[in-house]
Amino acid sequence: MSSPRGAIVQEDGNPTREMFVWMSTQSDDVATLKSSGVTGDRPIVGLFIGRTFFDTTLGIPIWYNGTNWKNSAGTTV
Repeated sequence: MSSPRGAIVQEDGNPTREMFVWMSTQSDDVATLKSSGVTGDRPIVGLFIGRTFFDTTLGIPIWYNGTNWKNSAGTTV
């Protein structure tokens, strides 16, 4: 009995073109999610509310609130 292939894998076991494109996009998205660095390295794309970043200049984790980066006390940093 063969396993179901659907839109993910071709009969030869390789990913379909659609799946390959999706995986490439996901890989690119993950690459933009740098999680730490100096203050100047803070992300400016791929931002979302609750996004975390460890600011090595400040030595603390910070969170994006949709407008600004905040520390755990709620102060804009």
